Amino acid sequence: MESDSKKPDDEQRIRSLLYKIQKGYTDRDENVVSEWAEDLFDERVTIIGTSSIKPGDFEWRNGHAAAIEMFRSDWLNWGDVKLSTEEAEIDIEGNASWVAVYATVTRDTKKSVNHSAEVSRERSLKRIKQYSEKEWTTKQALYEIIYDASMVLTQYERSDIFIWPIRITLGLFQRNNKWLIRQVHFSFPGRGFPNVRLE
Repeated sequence: MESDSKKPDDEQRIRSLLYKIQKGYTDRDENVVSEWAEDLFDERVTIIGTSSIKPGDFEWRNGHAAAIEMFRSDWLNWGDVKLSTEEAEIDIEGNASWVAVYATVTRDTKKSVNHSAEVSRERSLKRIKQYSEKEWTTKQALYEIIYDASMVLTQYERSDIFIWPIRITLGLFQRNNKWLIRQVHFSFPGRGFPNVRLE
């Protein structure tokens, strides 16, 4: 017997919302990003992207205006995002829902001028120059230089095509018989030492 707090079609309606997210990333049409965001997200939405560290960062912000700016940036600069929508885990309780979905981001760096091996090596050299100017010990500066250079060289040695796994979690609520995203969080899985360290 179906729970009173869950309508039979709620799960499919939420899955359809995930397909709309996928369509946005597939089409990458800047002309519809405002309409797309306002259709999917609550006006108080919180968006947490993969590069954010704390609230107020470019990828940890609130509201429609932030959503439009952030997703436009994704569509222009990120790789090809593919959500495993049919395998998404969807939990519903009354007018609230929690969703977790696996996805991948694929970038062919040979087709991306801003992410080619040469451009990435140039960016690494600029960072390395900054390391030598910081108030670090010579030992710390050298370790940072080795870490940065080896990371860039190793990644491009493996392949020019990068495929990253990501997790997307969403909090939704239903208002006027429509499901809206109240929070969305994109994250990379981590193993070993975390990439970001405060001290």
